[in-house]
Amino acid sequence: MKTLTISSSEAESILNLEEGHFGDLKSRDVAPAKLTRSISALANADGGDLFLGIEDDPREWRGFDTLEDANAHVQVFEGLFPLGHGFFYSFLKCDGFPGYVLKIEVLKSHDVLRASDKKAYLRRGRRIYRRMTLPHSSA
Repeated sequence: MKTLTISSSEAESILNLEEGHFGDLKSRDVAPAKLTRSISALANADGGDLFLGIEDDPREWRGFDTLEDANAHVQVFEGLFPLGHGFFYSFLKCDGFPGYVLKIEVLKSHDVLRASDKKAYLRRGRRIYRRMTLPHSSA
C-alpha cells in the first residue's frame, strides 16, 4: 500500500468533495463491516472513491493516527475482493492535517459484490443505497 503526501489544496479538494454517485467520505470511527455496504454499492454501480478519515459534521480531516490503526478496516475490506482485484488502497498524508486518510479506489465490478452482511448494494446518486434482489449462492 502506498502512502502519498498531498498538498493542502488537494486535501481541501477532498474536504470539499460533494458526495455522490462516484465518491463518499466516511469517519474513521464507522465500523468496517458497515463500510462494506458503501464498497459494495460503489462496485455494483460504476466504481468510485471512498475516503476514510473525514468527519461529516463539521467536515474535517481526522485520519488514522498510524497506518496500523487502519488494519481492522483493511482486513475486512480485503475479504470482499478475491485475489486483490477490483480496488486500490493508498494512505493520504498532508502537512497541517491530522493523521492518514485511507483512500479506497473501487473499480466497477464485473460480478455482483456483496457486503459483509451477504447482501448486495447499489449506489445511485448521493448516499442512496438500494439492496439488490439476488439469488442466494450455495457457496
